[in-house]
Amino acid sequence: MSRHYLVPLADNCTVVAGYDAPTGEFFLSVVDNEIDDDPDSEDDPEIFTYGLNLKEHGTLAGLLAAIPQWAKLPAGLATALENEQQGKAETNRTVRWGT
Repeated sequence: MSRHYLVPLADNCTVVAGYDAPTGEFFLSVVDNEIDDDPDSEDDPEIFTYGLNLKEHGTLAGLLAAIPQWAKLPAGLATALENEQQGKAETNRTVRWGT
């Protein structure tokens, strides 16, 4: 599973997009770093997810449509994810876009 860390629109959030090769799904996870429901829990407080549940199939088009409300959309992200899907790029990697 790849993880692409994007530049969030809100400073208190972490935004991660990626491709999960075993399921063939694209996903987006937005975590609010200021919410801490249970400090002993290892689970992050997600405030938005796409493509991470059984009710929706995460497509590249859906992912690209969801990102702008949470993060800056890097110009090369779509190509990078397509390459991962087509096996042209490593899918078990972490990429940080911007600062």
